[in-house]
Amino acid sequence: MDSSIDDKKTTIGDLKSAIQQFTTERGWNPDARSLAISISIEAAELLEHFQWHRYMRKDDRDEVANELADVVIYCLQFAMELDLDVAAAVRTKLAHSAEKYPAMLFAKDQDGASNYYAAKDAARRMRDTDQ
Repeated sequence: MDSSIDDKKTTIGDLKSAIQQFTTERGWNPDARSLAISISIEAAELLEHFQWHRYMRKDDRDEVANELADVVIYCLQFAMELDLDVAAAVRTKLAHSAEKYPAMLFAKDQDGASNYYAAKDAARRMRDTDQ
């Protein structure tokens, strides 16, 4: 694989093509169910690096990158298997999330607190005093 591949120059299509070539050369053709299971397993392996530590240890960086790569590869294979457009799915999800979680609600006030959480806390306190 080309070592000059990086986030600034590589498209999702480029990654899908590289994965397709790799799997085709080996005769691998997993189904959507197997890929979904593999995504979950690899995500759990990624999480193991944080199980007893709040932050990633510096010496785990390469292993964490490898686990992240496994998750991304399986996710892209999953998208290919189901003919899903990853970029369109992400754009749609971000638009939905922007409506559900408006940025102005999460903006920080001068004390560094989120307006959203301050409003939730105020509502909770009001409920507590009503009881």
